[in-house]
Amino acid sequence: TCSDADTTVTAKDIDVTKIGKKRVTYTLQKHKSTRSVKRTFFVYDTQPPEIEIAATTVKVNQYETYDVHSNIVKVEDPVDGALSEQTGDLPEAKGTKIGRELFYDDGFYYITGKVDTNTISDYPITLTAIDKHGNEVKIDFTVSVVDPLDGVTLTAKTSNIEYGQGSIDPTTLVTCSDKTVQVSAPALSTNSLGSKSVTYTLTKGKSTRKVKLSFTVRDTKSPVITLGASTVTINAGSSFDPYAN
Repeated sequence: TCSDADTTVTAKDIDVTKIGKKRVTYTLQKHKSTRSVKRTFFVYDTQPPEIEIAATTVKVNQYETYDVHSNIVKVEDPVDGALSEQTGDLPEAKGTKIGRELFYDDGFYYITGKVDTNTISDYPITLTAIDKHGNEVKIDFTVSVVDPLDGVTLTAKTSNIEYGQGSIDPTTLVTCSDKTVQVSAPALSTNSLGSKSVTYTLTKGKSTRKVKLSFTVRDTKSPVITLGASTVTINAGSSFDPYAN
């Protein structure tokens, strides 16, 4: 800002594509008088990187393969562009942030936290991004390893089974709430009356669960009588055997 509004101030544009000190020579002109004034500025980067993830909580079935990178949409810096992952030791900082000098050779991001899909639990994951000028941002998300059979129910279609059908497949007697679950059980004999307990095995991926259901084998069918004829005519005085009909 010039103290004299009638004075014309000109200078070359400052190159802000590079970090560091910038010496600027201003030319002050009023009528035919001119003067040069030098000023020093420092170009620096204060914009932190940007991290975008797909979800703050990710559910993964137990024993399934999972890669935390699948939840990362982007990690990039407004100035430096896309950042690459640092998997080994973190690079050492160069220069000082106070002096606004280059802080790292390149920007990077790293991931802390691990997921063990063999064990059901919640696993916190932290994603940290640092650009080449030391601006830093973090974002957290949780990976929940769950039993894929949680919430799955097995419902009996009937509680009674007709006697005398021989061995039957018990899976035909139930309905599973998850069509992707494999349901198996040993054959069930209907050749004796009474309560029958069936142990079903539910399988999804590498997860299994046992479910017991009870049924009752009953005989609900009446005997069947077959006659030779509904009306039999015989001569008076002759003998008749009703079993013959």
